[in-house]
Amino acid sequence: MTPPPSSVPPPHRALLVLIALLSGLAFAFAAALVAGAMHAEPRDIVKWAGGTFVAVTLLVLEIDRALR
Repeated sequence: MTPPPSSVPPPHRALLVLIALLSGLAFAFAAALVAGAMHAEPRDIVKWAGGTFVAVTLLVLEIDRALR
């Protein structure tokens, strides 16, 4: 007899979300450094870093969802 499925997500799911957030953070930091080197205004640096963070995080999560 198999046990009923639990509502708790598997532990690797939490690890993949953490990897997605950390990769988004790393690329956002890189985007902020590049924008700072280009002498962009602080508001533009925040916009570029924020957009990069969201884009990379969602990309990694979408790849994870596609591979399941």
